[in-house]
Amino acid sequence: EFVDNTFVWDRKWLTEFCDKVKKENLNIKWGCTGKIELMDESIMEKMTESGCEFVLYGIETGSNSMLRKIKKGFKKEQGQDILRKSLPYFTVMPSYIWGWPFESFSEFTETIEQYEESVKIGCWSILLILCPLPMSTIYKEYKHTLKFDGSLVTDKLKSPETKKMLDMIKAHPDIIQGFYYYDHEGFQEKYQYVIEKGHMKLNTPSAFLNGLEIFN
Repeated sequence: EFVDNTFVWDRKWLTEFCDKVKKENLNIKWGCTGKIELMDESIMEKMTESGCEFVLYGIETGSNSMLRKIKKGFKKEQGQDILRKSLPYFTVMPSYIWGWPFESFSEFTETIEQYEESVKIGCWSILLILCPLPMSTIYKEYKHTLKFDGSLVTDKLKSPETKKMLDMIKAHPDIIQGFYYYDHEGFQEKYQYVIEKGHMKLNTPSAFLNGLEIFN
């Protein structure tokens, strides 16, 4: 897996890479992060021929108004089209995010609906709570709203062995932001909606906190 958000940005470089992997007959299987507005069927075919088996797309939201707010550079209709075109070539993994501090409830439900639609057409879709990233524009503006909610922690992590780790997380929000969310009006309503839909198991706090088990 190439963990590089710019992997497909340079079309000439990507084409040369695929051609060389195929020419050398390396027989490797690989995957990468794609970018909706840079993908088409010709490059998908070339990637597949060189061994690419999965592509992760950061769709982020199913709302056109939200896509404009976060400056993604494409519309949801384009995103849906590329997902469908990618499915014959790869395992397709679109990621969707909810919990934006400036996201209305209707924009939120549009995201949930598109996430569900992507699952129906055969994608391995991921739904996450927005993770605060240090020095990002959103973090700088909304870091005062950071909140840690113990109810987002799975029961098996509420043990004596992990209490010390959780105490550390709660004591240092400026260092370990990945366990927090941006609290805002409507967050709890969104949270309950996701739970009722049965999608909470893949949300960021649970996923991140499950990783603490490796230290037990």
